[in-house]
Amino acid sequence: MSVNRTSLMKLNRTAYPQVSPVNGFEEADARQLRFSMGNGFILNSILDSADPLLHLASLVDELQSDDRLLFSREALMKEIPHRLSEIADLAEAVGLGHVEILLFVRDPLEHAYSLYGQMVKAHGCIESIVEWLPKYNLNDALESFLEAVSADPRCHLTVHNYSRAPAAIFGQAAEWLALPNGSQTLTVEPGIHVNRSLQLDELRLMLLLNRHLGRRASAIGRLLVESTPAPGDLPSQVPPEAQDIFICRMEASVARINARLPEPAHLRLQRLPCNLTGLDQAGHSLSEQSLKLTTRQLEVVVEGLLHCHADV
Repeated sequence: MSVNRTSLMKLNRTAYPQVSPVNGFEEADARQLRFSMGNGFILNSILDSADPLLHLASLVDELQSDDRLLFSREALMKEIPHRLSEIADLAEAVGLGHVEILLFVRDPLEHAYSLYGQMVKAHGCIESIVEWLPKYNLNDALESFLEAVSADPRCHLTVHNYSRAPAAIFGQAAEWLALPNGSQTLTVEPGIHVNRSLQLDELRLMLLLNRHLGRRASAIGRLLVESTPAPGDLPSQVPPEAQDIFICRMEASVARINARLPEPAHLRLQRLPCNLTGLDQAGHSLSEQSLKLTTRQLEVVVEGLLHCHADV
């Protein structure tokens, strides 16, 4: 939303703050077309400050009476369930009215598969997908969030399942924002990949680098996805038996979650499509094949290793 902040204010009076009034920290990565977690850290800094009302009011003072404040951050689902009533109180106190929430969920196995790739790419994970899958517990956070939202009538929730229609996300966001001309209002930079998945050979490379460099290797993972095109869509190998164990473990939680979601957003428990399992067309494992990297990918690795060495 950062690259669209001017349009948001001009077209429907929605402000997307980028600088925290508490500590002056700024959200600048998105404006530089780099991966960004959004501006939700500003809301967190306000809530954690000694005087949240004062700092939120300082943002609202710059707005007109019918303007809105927009905070966006994937991790807010985990960070604010216990603070939703506090947020609603603050919104009322500064004249913003009720709290509108847009939530995108994903089918659990698809989400776990994607998150595993993120852990390898940016957080030094060295485990295989089979070792890591039993640790996935974000359904617990989703349950807590949905329970907290339903407990406060001042919080209005809209939910979409990203797994059902990934390409619809811009239109769904535009509809929620009530933007004229829908998603055509939102700017999307062509050819920019700021948070794509690692393909299989990149993931195997990152696992190796993580074992030797730890979290310092994340700089290489970031360079790979930001400076090279997406060569394929095979981030990891997920054996069918590991998928079945995961699905069985999630059944009770998914049933409780779906009871709180509109039917079109219901989570589905199903195996990943075959092209996401790390198997070739004949069903054979790809894990023992040689690494295949492009010249640009190798250049990125060398650049990253030089930076890592310079930081030692």
